[in-house]
Amino acid sequence: IGVALLVASSVHAAEVPESPKGFSWKQVPEIKAAFLVPEGWHFLEETKEKTLAVFITRESIPDHGEFETGISINVIRDNPSAPKQLKEMIEGAASKHGSKVSTSAFEPFVRLNTRFDSMNKANGKMIRTLMIVIVNVHTMTRYRVIFETPVDQWGTSWPLGEVVVNMLALETEM
Repeated sequence: IGVALLVASSVHAAEVPESPKGFSWKQVPEIKAAFLVPEGWHFLEETKEKTLAVFITRESIPDHGEFETGISINVIRDNPSAPKQLKEMIEGAASKHGSKVSTSAFEPFVRLNTRFDSMNKANGKMIRTLMIVIVNVHTMTRYRVIFETPVDQWGTSWPLGEVVVNMLALETEM
């Protein structure tokens, strides 16, 4: 599963391509990024300590307190240990769930990803997760992108999630 990164030194509406039908771009100026949001889905942004979290979800988090299908993107800037931490994080998840890690690089980014199924202990549903970690090796900005949905909904949810995770507009420099 590949990820195409759209890169710009500063992401503005004029610098992202036209959104695919059924999607719209949501700008996040604080991190010089933009993300696609499927029509009818929800967008939420939160900051805790040094982490900016973006949620692109089918269910409204404020209304339901959580989501069943969606993408969470955690962004931490200025973290020199980010590459090592992310590598350990994704390798740990892959090892725990018996999946493999694939790696690719697209200057200035290094990307690792894995996909696995696990049991949601709260509701007993099997959840399929695609975890992607991306590091901008110039700025040491790290991105953890997680798409998750119940396994029985993968066929209808993944086509939307795939567009979002394959078209990330991320900054290339500060």
